[in-house]
Amino acid sequence: MKKVAIIGQGYVGLTISVFASEHFEVVGFDSNQKVIDQLSSGISHIEGVDSSLLANRIKTGRYRATTNSGEIADCEVIVIAVPTPLTEDRKPDLSYIESACKTIGVNLSKSALIINESTSFPGTLRSFIKPNIEKFSPRKIEHLYAISPERVDPGRSDFNLKNTPRLYSGSPEKLP
Repeated sequence: MKKVAIIGQGYVGLTISVFASEHFEVVGFDSNQKVIDQLSSGISHIEGVDSSLLANRIKTGRYRATTNSGEIADCEVIVIAVPTPLTEDRKPDLSYIESACKTIGVNLSKSALIINESTSFPGTLRSFIKPNIEKFSPRKIEHLYAISPERVDPGRSDFNLKNTPRLYSGSPEKLP
C-alpha cells in the first residue's frame, strides 16, 4: 500500500488526510502537539471532518497523526498543506512552506511525488519549494513535483473533496 504524508493538519490537510486514508496509509504531520494529541484521540477540530470517520481511520491503521517528522522518511507522496498568510505589507508569507520544505528535505529518504496544496503565487514550486527541499536535503534525490491549489471550502456541505473539480499541474520533465 502506498504511504502518503500530509504536512499540515488544518482545514485543508486534515480533510485530504481523512479522504486519502480511504485508499492509502496516511501520516498526518503537524508541528502543533495539541492538534496531534486531539487528532490521535479521534477528535476532529475541522468542520466537515467527522470525528467518527477519523477514529475509524485511526483504528484501522490507515491514518496516524504525528509531530515526529522522521515518519515521512519512506513516504511515496508528500502533500504540503500549510497556511500561507499575508504579511503586514500584503505579501505572501512563505515561512510555513519553507518549514515544510525543511521537514521534507531533512527527512525524506527516497524519491517521492511532492504536491503543493498551499495557496501560493505562480512559480512557487519551481523557484521556492524545489530549491528549498534541495537546500535542506543531505542527499541528492530527484523528486517529482506537482501543484494542486486547495479546493476546500469550509462551511459548504454540498461540495467536498470527492465531488469538487480539481486541477493538477506538474512537469513531465525535471524542473531546472
